[in-house]
Amino acid sequence: MKKLLVCLMMAFVATSMASESQAKAIVATSKQAKKIIGDWTFDTDAFLAKMAEAGQQVPPQMLDQLKKQLATAKIVITDQQIKINAPGQNQTISYKVIKEEANKLILEITGPKGEKDENTMIIKDNNSIVIQEKGQDVMVLKRAVK
Repeated sequence: MKKLLVCLMMAFVATSMASESQAKAIVATSKQAKKIIGDWTFDTDAFLAKMAEAGQQVPPQMLDQLKKQLATAKIVITDQQIKINAPGQNQTISYKVIKEEANKLILEITGPKGEKDENTMIIKDNNSIVIQEKGQDVMVLKRAVK
């Protein structure tokens, strides 16, 4: 199970680092960008629903363990970095906002080895974010309760 979570996190990081954008960065303190700054966790139910929609099923014997691991994962978003702390996986990636729309941010993501890609963050409200890669929902986050 630990291996599955690591694979999921690595897949997110790996798919977040393939091409370089030529757009200029928007200051990450803009109105929409301010909404993503803070502490986040996986919205486990929404994440599993998105996996099912994509045709990816978690074996029933692994489901409880995956839910526990997702529940303990922490994501911290600052004005320049996304830090993912999950069991067996700590990752920091840099980002800059290259386009902003009403409820959407287009980010240029830079991985730990300098790899670049674009991801989209759809801000559902101040408490929920959907992260898309190439138009597909890959992660659903909810604001961490303190």
